[in-house]
Amino acid sequence: MDGAGILSDVRAATPRGWRAAGRLRAGDAVLTLDDGVQRLAGVVRQGWPAAVSAAPVWPLRVPPGVLGNRRALDLAPGQGVAVECDAAEALSGAPLALLPVAALAGWRGIAPVAPQGDRLVLRLALPGIVYAEGAALIGCGAPLLPLPQARHLAACLMAGDVGTALAGAAR
Repeated sequence: MDGAGILSDVRAATPRGWRAAGRLRAGDAVLTLDDGVQRLAGVVRQGWPAAVSAAPVWPLRVPPGVLGNRRALDLAPGQGVAVECDAAEALSGAPLALLPVAALAGWRGIAPVAPQGDRLVLRLALPGIVYAEGAALIGCGAPLLPLPQARHLAACLMAGDVGTALAGAAR
């Protein structure tokens, strides 16, 4: 699985409003879930692997609303995203779990898209979770659920959606 990263047009929350990640620099402040305002220790610009024609290394597009994002969100496969659900609490002991977005492929329309531009990795002095595109939560150096647990959590989310759909159809 590829590393973390967001595309440069993804907007992060700052004390002065939303800013495209491609315009952020070391020293800029961003809003984090647990620690309020934190300064970026760095913004690392990375290209895509040479085999970018292979869909497994393409970014994944998260459709609007899936993770609380107001508009589509393009993330590298290894980028951590937070989900809140009962299954997350059962797996991690906390109501939120941070998992690689690749584990969510196929859930609510999350799918690979051809890369458009550079991949950026936001670095904080302390690991944290940054608000992106509304209420989406992206990890910046924070530990992710191991892939087997992340895939299990994704399966629970998909099963929950099926159960909800079936309950609605039975009415």
